[in-house]
Amino acid sequence: MKERMIQFWRALFPIPHVGNWEGFFYRLLLAVVLERLFPRDMMFHSQPAPTGLAHFFDLTWLSEPGVYRVYRQVFVGLMGMMITGVALPLTLPLVTLLHVLPYTLINSQGSTNHSYQIMSLTLLGLSVMVLFQAVRGRVSFSSPGPETNARLLTTAQFVIAGAYLVSVCSKLINSDGAWLFNSHYIALDLMKTNRQNYLTWLRPELQFDPPLVLWLLNHPMISRFIFGAGFMLEAFMFLAIGSRWATFGVGMCVIAMHLTIAETMGLLFPSHVAFLALFWVLPLPISLVQKSVVRLRSPRIA
Repeated sequence: MKERMIQFWRALFPIPHVGNWEGFFYRLLLAVVLERLFPRDMMFHSQPAPTGLAHFFDLTWLSEPGVYRVYRQVFVGLMGMMITGVALPLTLPLVTLLHVLPYTLINSQGSTNHSYQIMSLTLLGLSVMVLFQAVRGRVSFSSPGPETNARLLTTAQFVIAGAYLVSVCSKLINSDGAWLFNSHYIALDLMKTNRQNYLTWLRPELQFDPPLVLWLLNHPMISRFIFGAGFMLEAFMFLAIGSRWATFGVGMCVIAMHLTIAETMGLLFPSHVAFLALFWVLPLPISLVQKSVVRLRSPRIA
């Protein structure tokens, strides 16, 4: 029975082949995204509403004069080691810890922001996977091989899909299961957000309700279909894992959903878009480029 379950799981979510250069490319781009989105400075000298690790540790030392600058340099240095792939069971968990602490302090000010949570969750998932592989003797302090690279890629995809699935569950729980039926009311939220943005910035283009929002308000059934499609996409995107073509298509759709939200509500989640592009969209183009290079290098038969 156990063997059949393993075979079924492998058939449903096959592990792709991820070569050393492809794994290096993912680590490089991951480091670039993390560095670009990492806080540039730390201005908080208290944690009035502690969250996460702040319940157990005082993290205000991060905002001491000169400390955060050194902290950020150490973080970047560890990511440089992570890029090489050397000592991943050590560097990846340390990068995860150093990434979590500043955001924990930021979220301990009484106003929680989950915009960058997907990065920390993905790093945590990657750390658990590489430590698990190390315990099994599958990865050492040398550069990871294709098996570890493949498992790291699919782990990142599962964590990202899981984050969206949690969002789906939250919608259903908070709405007593009526989210899909009431989803057309999101158009009212879009209108409210647009008016709040106008009152905040007094930008002339925000003075009037967007025509698209008005159209959605006047067509509730179509609104349910549109918002419901996004809901179903978030709920079942995990089924695409294992196929580069499927993850590419689903990743592009979810990115398009985020860009639409940014256009209608002014809410852009750059970390979500970046991680979807990195771990869901890029694997297909990388694979196609690799296959093209192999064809060009292979000897032609006259």
